[in-house]
Amino acid sequence: MDVSALSSLISNVGFPIVCFLACAWYVKYREDKNDEKIDKLNTLHDEENKRMVEALNNNTIALTKLTDMLGKESI
Repeated sequence: MDVSALSSLISNVGFPIVCFLACAWYVKYREDKNDEKIDKLNTLHDEENKRMVEALNNNTIALTKLTDMLGKESI
């Protein structure tokens, strides 16, 4: 937007309205960027949770096998 268009807009609708519109645009822009970051973090968090569940399942299997082996030795 060039200076003449901006001055024309201010003279037609007034400075407070133009400032409000600029602020509203900025808030929407920042919210959109924030939403993108949150989506990216959620994706990374989901992947991390999947790895954690897999590790816990593997540990559970290993502990079950060890418990079975210890139970057989005591008999």
